[in-house]
Amino acid sequence: MHKLRLLSFSYDGRTALGAIIDGGVLDVSARLGADFVSLREVVAQQRLDTIRKAIAVADPDYSLDEIWFYAPIPIFSVGCTIAIMTVK
Repeated sequence: MHKLRLLSFSYDGRTALGAIIDGGVLDVSARLGADFVSLREVVAQQRLDTIRKAIAVADPDYSLDEIWFYAPIPIFSVGCTIAIMTVK
């Protein structure tokens, strides 16, 4: 089972949500559709289990050097800012 490591990225002029697996990136947006484009929305709507199931049996779509990474989103909790990259 893969750790759930999410990121926002750009590839070929398209912005997408991805998951880092096996040294590459799985394009979550392309595989799961329009409801899975924004990391902020996926976290807010508690859709992480759907992504976990999708990456459990998938291979990466891109290598890490093929994509452009965007900065992690800040999450505010009890006055502290944390950046989400790995969700357990």
